[in-house]
Amino acid sequence: MQYDVLVVGAGVVGCATAMELGKYSLRAAVIEASEDVCTGTSKANSAIVHAGFDARPGSLMARFNVEGSHAMPKLCERLQIPFRRCGALVLCFNEADRPGLEELLLRGVKNGVHGLRIVEREELHELEPNVSSEAVAALYAPTSGIVCPFELTCAMAENAVRNGVEFFFDTRVESIAREGGLWKLETAKGSFEAPVVINAAGLHSAELNNMVSDKKITITPRKGEYMLLDKKVGGMLSRTVFQLPTKMGKGVLVTPTISSWARPPWMWKIPKRRTRPPRVSRASCSGRERASPRFPATAQSRASPAFARMWRRTSTISLSARPRARRAF
Repeated sequence: MQYDVLVVGAGVVGCATAMELGKYSLRAAVIEASEDVCTGTSKANSAIVHAGFDARPGSLMARFNVEGSHAMPKLCERLQIPFRRCGALVLCFNEADRPGLEELLLRGVKNGVHGLRIVEREELHELEPNVSSEAVAALYAPTSGIVCPFELTCAMAENAVRNGVEFFFDTRVESIAREGGLWKLETAKGSFEAPVVINAAGLHSAELNNMVSDKKITITPRKGEYMLLDKKVGGMLSRTVFQLPTKMGKGVLVTPTISSWARPPWMWKIPKRRTRPPRVSRASCSGRERASPRFPATAQSRASPAFARMWRRTSTISLSARPRARRAF
């Protein structure tokens, strides 16, 4: 099958690309190794639209964080999905760590983040009364927001389909070769050809790159644990609350969700080999112990069984069977 453009990967990046391609008179298709859209890292993240203060100035991440934060409200409105401009706080618990907070402020200003400022203890606890009394200051980023990653990815895919983009699931790319000015992709479901191939395969994008490029790359993923707290404590905070980041990430954070649940993730480096997911009881206890000193309200909250466990794979609804189609634009 021959197309003008092929996109490999049906996560949020692949579906966003497909939605944009649907605006043009092109024959485009998305090839996805799994059984549906949003089954990889797009389904397993904090659902935060970052303001852009943490990224290295001059990097693409800094640029796209800031531009994405500005563009997301209008995009979500057009896709008829919820978005909340809730803002974010980065907590400082020791005066000795204040230089790190000031460094984040300067970095954010260089990146063009609007409204970024440091708030002191009194204002911090006015903004978020349930934050630990040990916090002495915080970086406040009012342009940070939250979305539902499932709805966002599915809505963009549905829009792409309504505009003529084709999706092929359970179609893992096995090899790529250049033949007669076209890229030929061999899959378990046959061959696909196109002059342009866009690699949006997420954690597997290095595998595709290494099939065709002399510049080999390696992706080292990180593994996160999410505890979804009961809706009864969904109002314990109104903003995403981080701790000062380290080289391993943003550490323990608590964030509201679009559906008013509270979700704190804990990040660590994933081993190179696959490991068995931790049991619910161990994950819940260890996560709560790490979160409660900084966010006391989590100590007495209940964890919902909905996201109290990590799975290697999730079940999703078939794209063709979704109850609400998105308007083409």
